[in-house]
Amino acid sequence: MSCFPHSSIRPARRVLAAMMHPDVNAAAGVNARGKLKQRRSRKACQHCHTRKIRCNVLENGTPCANCVDAGTTCIIRRRKNQSFPVWSNGNAHQRQHHQQQQQHHHQQQPQQQQEGQQPQPQVQHSQRSLAPNGISSENNGFANGVESQSQSSTPPLSADGCNLWPDLGNELNAWEQNSVVDASSASCDFSHLTDLDDIFTFTGNTFPTTLPHFQSDFGWNPTYAQQNHLSPPPVLPGPGINENGNLPLRPPSSLTTSVHIPGLNPRDHEYLRGEGCFDLPPAQVLKQMMRMYFRMNHPNLPVIAEDQFWALWNGDEFRVGEFSFLLLRAMIFAATCYTELETLLSIGFVSKREARNTYYRHAKLLFDFSIERDAVCSAQACLLLSYNSPKYNILRLNTYWVTNAMRFARIARANSYHRARDPVKSKLLKRLWWGVIFRDRILSLGLRRSVQFELDPSWAEGEKHTLTAEDFQSELGNSQVHDPETQLRIFEVIAATCRLMRCISHANRIMYTHEHLDDRLEAVSKSVPGTIADIKRCLESLRQWHDQSIRLFPFPISLDDAHETICVYANLMFSYHVSAVFGLNTYLILLREVFPSARSLFSLEESKEALEAANNDVSRRTQELVQVRLVKFLPISASAILALPLVLQAINVAAARGSGMEAVEIRRLDVFTRTLKSQQQSFDGSDFCSDVLANIVAYAQDDTKLVSSMTSWRDGTGKDVNSNAVNGGNLQASAQGGQNKIKLDWGNLVYKRPRLFLRLVLYLDQAFSRGGPPQDEDFPPELQRASV
Repeated sequence: MSCFPHSSIRPARRVLAAMMHPDVNAAAGVNARGKLKQRRSRKACQHCHTRKIRCNVLENGTPCANCVDAGTTCIIRRRKNQSFPVWSNGNAHQRQHHQQQQQHHHQQQPQQQQEGQQPQPQVQHSQRSLAPNGISSENNGFANGVESQSQSSTPPLSADGCNLWPDLGNELNAWEQNSVVDASSASCDFSHLTDLDDIFTFTGNTFPTTLPHFQSDFGWNPTYAQQNHLSPPPVLPGPGINENGNLPLRPPSSLTTSVHIPGLNPRDHEYLRGEGCFDLPPAQVLKQMMRMYFRMNHPNLPVIAEDQFWALWNGDEFRVGEFSFLLLRAMIFAATCYTELETLLSIGFVSKREARNTYYRHAKLLFDFSIERDAVCSAQACLLLSYNSPKYNILRLNTYWVTNAMRFARIARANSYHRARDPVKSKLLKRLWWGVIFRDRILSLGLRRSVQFELDPSWAEGEKHTLTAEDFQSELGNSQVHDPETQLRIFEVIAATCRLMRCISHANRIMYTHEHLDDRLEAVSKSVPGTIADIKRCLESLRQWHDQSIRLFPFPISLDDAHETICVYANLMFSYHVSAVFGLNTYLILLREVFPSARSLFSLEESKEALEAANNDVSRRTQELVQVRLVKFLPISASAILALPLVLQAINVAAARGSGMEAVEIRRLDVFTRTLKSQQQSFDGSDFCSDVLANIVAYAQDDTKLVSSMTSWRDGTGKDVNSNAVNGGNLQASAQGGQNKIKLDWGNLVYKRPRLFLRLVLYLDQAFSRGGPPQDEDFPPELQRASV
């Protein structure tokens, strides 16, 4: 049944009749028309019954299309002559005989269609509006064609790009809508529920999407698509066939593979299909993207069992019906930034960012329409979607996805993985919960936001829950992208990252429990000594982690000794460590400027040295990635981590302008600018980083004191004016032209202009946290323009 008027349905059905039975001559048109006569609907609402028009309430639920057009309330009525066979316990053989008759009819009708015979009209009341369950793509080529066409968002094109069926218009749309309903119904027979008026009255939707999932009762899994592979669907024979009965094939680059989600509201299915959510890349491209996923995404977020995934592939064919379709969509999105641009161009995209945004939208739509009913798959997909990086992130969409992932992971009891009896499931749940921790802590560190949950004490200390090679035992040797030796080294990186996340959790709790600076300083004012002692303990734990991890991954991590995946993520891991160290020492300097009592509680010289050591470490690691041309594999989190070193290096370049060190400083700055440009090719969020950095540099240039200091230093007239900070013996000096000159770089801003230094650093922090530029009143009085 369809929601289109009768006048638009009948031409399409005549076309279908001609397609099914080409041997029928035109003289039989009247008889054929009589056989295609519309039957009465088995159920109609009060409005349609009064007007004597066909009602589609069984297919689309309440309100029906006619009530929507008329603007009336759709009220379901019960037909007086409605009757169904009722089987008593004593007549079980009658029920079995009735089921055998129905099964015989289901097996007979496809055979009749293949032989060119007209199928017998159905008189069973419960089967009129449902497609026969026996139709399959293997037994009925036409049924397979209808299924393929219902999943395609555009009609076939001729060689010149024109629509092959220009005159069918609404008829074709009506036929497609009808085929979607039949295909959805064929997967599972809900006819025994069509007499339950309450389902339609109170849900306002079709019952397949509101029923709970009981696979043992219905024998189907609505979470996954019901196809066996992703090979391109056969071309649908239709009104535009040529003289040989063949339809011109589309160019290979435009071939897509479509899937169908059973149990989905037909209207929702039609909308998602029109948006391209069910169209997958060609099988060869899909496999290439999945290889890049397990090559670059998986080592950074190991939440999917790689061995189980590759077991579903047979050559270039993938049994998508046995895998979560939402999760597959999320994997495609995550792998896009690592896919070669030439590959994306071959399937119609013009850039990585366009492909990434398109695939993100497809996955988000599927999530919004709740096609996934498994908590583990939902959590995995949300973690991958947290890599979305919009240009303006005021709504914190990536944090939204992490929150959803945490919720689904807790529903699956991933935080209590050890209680699962199945060891395979237990290991996967453990990896899933660590994936939630990874994404939450890294987002908190990079975007200067509070964490979404605290670690359980048993997770925060000791090695009990740390991921080890044993948790990936099933994957060892079963990867299509890494050899076993590389896999073992990747597992070591993952284990070291687990230990680092414990330290970063402590650092994030200190720095970002209160995201606004005034709230943060108000909380610190209650116990300044206690806060500083907590910072020192955290710095010590970070130092111990560094000493332990640097022995496992000594610098430089050369491609001669390690795989490129290890080179990228080991260096990135140490960059996370640098970011935490830099943030904590900056926090100490902030407390020193706001609370005079804090000045005697720590050494400013030690903090300055720690800042310089951290900055040098991240600079040389980034330079290493640039030299070996691996910056293209850095995730979006690298933009937030490297933004501050870029600003500080820009200050050094400005200070060295016209001097002999200018070329050296420019080369160091070029390392960061090239990295950011590489990020801009794949991620929208890197544009925001670029805008923030430009604002910070402009703010520094607008500071007349800083500009005059740099000018006087370059002119040789600079003097040590830092009498209020520390004594001159602690400053870096060099003899040039018989004059002692202070080396004016960002490091000495800590001594000479600490509030300006804090203003620049905290401007970046607040911009990342808020998703927009901060205002002057967002800073404490000591750091506002009048005081800096």
